[in-house]
Amino acid sequence: MWDPYAQFESATLPNGLRVHNVHWPGRPWVKVEFLVHGGTELDPVGREGLSHFVEHMVSKNGPESYSNMREFFEDTGGSVSFGATDHLSTCYDFSVPADKAVLTRAFNLFGRILIGARLEKLLEHQRSVITAEFHQCFPEQFEIEALQRESKALYSGWWLERFLSAIGTLPAIAAINQDDLQSHYDAYYVPANIELVCVGGLTAEELLGLLAESQFAADKPGKRVALPVPVDEVNLPAEILWRFSLSDHIKTSEPLKTGYYRSIALIPGPVQTAVMILRVMLDELLDARMRQQLAWNYESGCSWYNYRYFHKFAMSCKALPLASLETIEAEVEACISSVRDQRTLFEKIKRRAIAQMLIKDPNGESVRGGAISDLVQFGRIISFKEMGQQFEMVQMQDVCALLKWLVPERRFTIIRRP
Repeated sequence: MWDPYAQFESATLPNGLRVHNVHWPGRPWVKVEFLVHGGTELDPVGREGLSHFVEHMVSKNGPESYSNMREFFEDTGGSVSFGATDHLSTCYDFSVPADKAVLTRAFNLFGRILIGARLEKLLEHQRSVITAEFHQCFPEQFEIEALQRESKALYSGWWLERFLSAIGTLPAIAAINQDDLQSHYDAYYVPANIELVCVGGLTAEELLGLLAESQFAADKPGKRVALPVPVDEVNLPAEILWRFSLSDHIKTSEPLKTGYYRSIALIPGPVQTAVMILRVMLDELLDARMRQQLAWNYESGCSWYNYRYFHKFAMSCKALPLASLETIEAEVEACISSVRDQRTLFEKIKRRAIAQMLIKDPNGESVRGGAISDLVQFGRIISFKEMGQQFEMVQMQDVCALLKWLVPERRFTIIRRP
């Protein structure tokens, strides 16, 4: 089995920067990503969106203009991302030729951005850009109100209750000032709280040598944000069912003809592998019932996201005929209940998940991204072998044990009529 994640070499610089490298000899490229631990979960009350605002500002306060830096990476044939923020982390990445001169400049640019920046320029310009980003993501007021309702129903007491997304809220974006930005940057953009993942034609020795000559070797006090411990229990949602009509919010020339169903639950505990199997099982059961048998819609299925404290698990049925909205809850509940009788389906999905470990052929970019995801979620890189072992350990009773979190009184359900 080819297992690129098992090939990573890791080291920690004297200043606390953690470095992970996998060397693929002969590759003429290098793909690098920087992980700053902590995203919007660190944003103070009243400053929702601060982590995202900092991400915008760092590349606008670099040693060169934003356009010059971007042109440098693109002129090499490579690419660059000057930041993406989510609830758990902020990441920056670039891809360039495996050339020492190019890499020296690349690390010097990013070192100055991520370690030694003063966030003084273009604050109001970026505030306007972020405000426009918010309106692009949430063009309709009813969408904002719907997400606020979902957050309040599910996340009482958690930072997520205050957020629609990592962008934050309009009042908070308007309130953020230069002191907020610099204080946040100085607290979290420190070597001890940053990890670097490198994939491609660079040995660990070569990588460490380049970093030693860059700003990434500088001393800057700080500490790593601690990895959260999964909780054992989650509260009941404050609201379990919301029915609304889209036509109350949007007027169209032609009448709307379909409905929408979505039901969300929180699943606590370090149970990611069992959640992954449950998702695929319910995907198949929902599709078999809603599409194959009833012909109600084209797409029904599940999604999940690991917030580390707990998993968000959602079931969605899109473009439903209006008559189905009276019975869709009962049909979804029947699919959930039937999981207990689906041992053959469980064994099939588990067997396929393990078999996939043997033939996966990820490219450099996906290996880089997979390593970053592991570091965010687990604080270490997980090999294909270990992932396969985790799937091997999951039993049918582990999946069935999750169903108690999917009972109707533990879900926030939205039924949208035209």
